[in-house]
Amino acid sequence: MSMEFTAVLASSSKNIADVPRPLLHELDRNGFRRDGAFVRAGYDPERGVFDEADDAQEVIGLDELESKLEPAGDWRGFAVEFLRDGTTFYLLVVQVRQRVLSCWVDVSARSLSRLFRSDDQHRFYAFLCAAARACEAAGGFGDLDLDFAPILPDQVVPAIRDNPQRPGATPWLGILPTALFPEKQVHEFAGDEYRVLRSPIGFWILEANELVDFCSR
Repeated sequence: MSMEFTAVLASSSKNIADVPRPLLHELDRNGFRRDGAFVRAGYDPERGVFDEADDAQEVIGLDELESKLEPAGDWRGFAVEFLRDGTTFYLLVVQVRQRVLSCWVDVSARSLSRLFRSDDQHRFYAFLCAAARACEAAGGFGDLDLDFAPILPDQVVPAIRDNPQRPGATPWLGILPTALFPEKQVHEFAGDEYRVLRSPIGFWILEANELVDFCSR
């Protein structure tokens, strides 16, 4: 059975129409190439998650995407894929409510394991932090096979300690902005469960021992 590793980010400072241009800029300068069109995304009330819309509307150009995402437009979110060195990264960004965004970064568990075994996991972290910076994320968490259920900014820190989709379980990854969380506080919060890494673009990455063990098999 295929597995996915998914990280979800939360932001309360941006409208979604302001995201695509800085997002593509951040990812491009980190070596990630867009692969294909932008696909319309929205909320699926039956499953309680966000996903690509059933009508599968697509646009290619950035200007057209921004127009679709404006308040007068009819898109609430978008999904798109990126490539770097043979690894595909899936991204889905949605407007949960006014000036509140959720963003999911998804990669196959097999691809992530391959990155770890070749000591290239920094590529995944670079993609994740570039997306977080473009969205001005308050933080996020990651684990295997997460649903695309929204998370609000004030739920991020508790979620890093207690996965809201698997109560009682600690997620395998946490991400927090360095501007809001001093190094001493982050190390105390991480304890023995996480290794603390610092991204050069302003985020702490909390890497669980279980993630390293799983990806190193």
